[in-house]
Amino acid sequence: MLAKIFLATVFDNAREGMKWGPAWSGQPNAVFYVGWLGIFVLGWVSIRLKKLAKMDWFLITFSLVTLILSFGSYLPFYSTLQEIIPILRVGRYPSMLLVITNIGLILIIARNFSQIKISLILYRRISLLIGLAALGSGAVLLITWLSPVAAWEFLNNLSAGRLATSLFHTFDRDIIIMRTLLTQLLLVASIAFVTWYFFYKRKLFLVALLIGLDLIVSTHGMFIFADNSIYSSKVELQENMNPEFTNNQGRSRFLTRNSNMPYADYGSYWEALVVREPFSDSYIDQNELDNQIVLKQLRNGLTPDWNMVVDVPMVHGYTTLLPQDYAAIWQNSELPRINFVDSIQSSNPLLAQWAVSHYVVDSWFPLYGEELPKVLTASVENLDFYAIPDALDRFRYEDDTAAELEKEETPNTLMLTVAGNGHSKLIIADRFDKDWRATVNNQEVEIENYSGMRSIQIYPGENKIVMWYEPRAFYFGLGISALTALGCGAILIITKRKKN
Repeated sequence: MLAKIFLATVFDNAREGMKWGPAWSGQPNAVFYVGWLGIFVLGWVSIRLKKLAKMDWFLITFSLVTLILSFGSYLPFYSTLQEIIPILRVGRYPSMLLVITNIGLILIIARNFSQIKISLILYRRISLLIGLAALGSGAVLLITWLSPVAAWEFLNNLSAGRLATSLFHTFDRDIIIMRTLLTQLLLVASIAFVTWYFFYKRKLFLVALLIGLDLIVSTHGMFIFADNSIYSSKVELQENMNPEFTNNQGRSRFLTRNSNMPYADYGSYWEALVVREPFSDSYIDQNELDNQIVLKQLRNGLTPDWNMVVDVPMVHGYTTLLPQDYAAIWQNSELPRINFVDSIQSSNPLLAQWAVSHYVVDSWFPLYGEELPKVLTASVENLDFYAIPDALDRFRYEDDTAAELEKEETPNTLMLTVAGNGHSKLIIADRFDKDWRATVNNQEVEIENYSGMRSIQIYPGENKIVMWYEPRAFYFGLGISALTALGCGAILIITKRKKN
């Protein structure tokens, strides 16, 4: 990760299908890159610490603390820190703190960027070093193209034959690694050489343009985009794949199974995409890169997030950031991270309680020995719909019978007309949240917590229920912001009057 300060894709380059190093099979992490000119500015700052302003010292401390914390479990005291500082328990990966480190370093660079004075001797020495890096990497890159076998054998001999006996290193992999790294080194060094010249001449506008070019070159390998045809319209998807009973007026939900588990996300596809032949036996080949056959299959299998496009109500988990209280209900893991839900088996009794009526299985993917529910309700192209036993209705009375009602719903409002029918409670199998408010027949009532769901008092006859989401913390924050703005305005006015 720290090596990415110099070359952003030194360990992984999605465009090349290359990932190698300590965690070569893991997900890509925070790109940590400030460029070679940024490294020079940071070096200049480090040799004049006594002359730095307080803000620079604050930013240096800020960057160092987040950098240290980014090592996570590699620190012997990290578990104790997680107990003391709760926010460290909810981070997806500790190394994501490098994003904050990077912001601190960028601010240090920006504050000192125009203050540097470069002597002619320093300019010539650094120009020579960068020029040699560009020429040297270009020459070796040319050798890897003209005589790749000789280049690999030379490295193998340097390592005393270790490459030939390695479980990871092969000729095909190492040639891609060498060419990728040398190409990036050549481009970055060449850009740095020109940038350094304009920086010395104080042509800072041109320097800024070259820094932007450097960022594009150094990070472009992290991004791959599918063809526009993948993102089909909502109407087209509905016509092609929705079975009739998915239009259930929002009375039940579905659990999806795609690649290899319930709640499967795009992580498995992304991993296969960025670590492919010859680095792994991934199903992503050149045909997949050109036509996205598997990606289309994921789309047609109602993969989480795409199901929102087709208006099919789903239990979301793996690709969604869940509130902690809701995640705790489904929790299968004790690992500290944002999303505690790893997977939910179709036999989980909570599914029936939360109105999950069907398990949607994409038959295109293998089952890996998973046991499916017994009743197959429907098959639509590649999708099999299995009934969840004893699934309850999303809107039900306290005795679990389905409620008679009419409904209008948006993400932030819910309007119901419910018949009392001798019942006193309406259960709504949606997550309880204290920021939801409700009225029954124009009288505000309390929403109660019913096993993590919502429960509301109803009365004989017709009940007109209106529920709406009112995030109090947002308004509280808005008030703080308004007071801050007023305070700043007052300070500016007072300061101006004193000067006058």
